[in-house]
Amino acid sequence: MPLKRFYRQQRIRLAAAPIRLQPTPGRRLRALRTALKLLVVAALIGVGGWVGWRESALAHRADSSELSARVALLDRTLASEVAARRGLEQQLVVEQSTRATLAEQLAQSQADAASHQESLVFLESLLTSNDRSRAVRLVACEMQLLEARRYRYRALLAQGFNSDAQFNGRLQISVDYLRRGQRGNMVLGGEKPLPVQIKHYERVEGELGLPADAIPQMLEVRLLSADGRQVIAQCRKKMGSG
Repeated sequence: MPLKRFYRQQRIRLAAAPIRLQPTPGRRLRALRTALKLLVVAALIGVGGWVGWRESALAHRADSSELSARVALLDRTLASEVAARRGLEQQLVVEQSTRATLAEQLAQSQADAASHQESLVFLESLLTSNDRSRAVRLVACEMQLLEARRYRYRALLAQGFNSDAQFNGRLQISVDYLRRGQRGNMVLGGEKPLPVQIKHYERVEGELGLPADAIPQMLEVRLLSADGRQVIAQCRKKMGSG
């Protein structure tokens, strides 16, 4: 049978092979072999770890470079936006300063125009007046709003052509107003009218305050004698009228 023939050939081959004696390895040799195997394994692990660390470092370096590029781009974008914002803020400051300057110039122009208008009214009154022998006259009066509840009053007084001496008198200023449906009156200075001295002509102005929610209706300026008993001249001006 083929199985028996195979075993017979194996016995013949073993019988023909020379006998070799191999010594049994000792503990040191086995320990040395084990240490060598461990060393090789450790070396392989170390090499693998180094290769992995290097690949990871390269990948991390690439990611870091890309992140740095993005951060630099964001920094440039932010710097550009900050510069644009500063430019807009500076432009806004310049525009606000220009607007404030124009507002001041407009206010000054309006004040100059009002002064010129007063002078024109004064000159027209002098030219058209038929009563040139009067001691003193109230040529014009007006009141303008400054801010909430604060007003500026003006009065222009002039002597007659035949009056050379200085006129000493008192000026009484009163305002009729409407407040919450009720009429009221305020007299500046109360029982002590303002002293005034007139030589040819005099412009008198000042400020006054009205109660809260008061709407002025009429300004009345009276020129009194030095003792305050006699009315020499007077001027009445409705608020809002020309």
